[in-house]
Amino acid sequence: SYYDPHIAAASKGQLLYIKHLGSKKAIGLFAALTSYSNNYQVQWNSQPVYGRADPIATYQNTSRTLSINFKLTAANIIEAKYNYEKTLGRGGKKLVSLSNMLYPTYHKIGRYKTIASPPLMGIRHMQLIQSYGSAVDGGYLCGYFRSCNMIPDFSSGGFEDTKIAGNFIYPKVIDINLGFEVL
Repeated sequence: SYYDPHIAAASKGQLLYIKHLGSKKAIGLFAALTSYSNNYQVQWNSQPVYGRADPIATYQNTSRTLSINFKLTAANIIEAKYNYEKTLGRGGKKLVSLSNMLYPTYHKIGRYKTIASPPLMGIRHMQLIQSYGSAVDGGYLCGYFRSCNMIPDFSSGGFEDTKIAGNFIYPKVIDINLGFEVL
């Protein structure tokens, strides 16, 4: 019988989860990390003082940026379609996709729409990416995407779905590179 690693990873909470905090919509991706880095920038204000050899430093703030690169790889057309819909596509029946999450939510007032909330995100992946506080339920690390590159890689092949009018093709591999600013 076929052992589906996607289902096994989901049952163990090992997916990369991304949540749009304004809409509360979330996706779980079976991500194979290719690189991951935490960059901490500590800001100090250093003032030279008359009569001292060394300056007096005053702490300003610490900022944190994550660089997350991963591949979504599909073993069959069902996985390829899911990966496409949850990243580059419209999000399937629930209209939840990473590309949709990069925009704010809107509130309709009469005939006009105004921004209800910015595209703030929560992200978590096992012990590597998570919040240890209680800022966002579920251990999500709160922040926003500074960059999001989604690259369908057809060099590994693809799957054709002829059941849909217009013939759709889904890549076997999608490379994703995220720049995430932690709040």
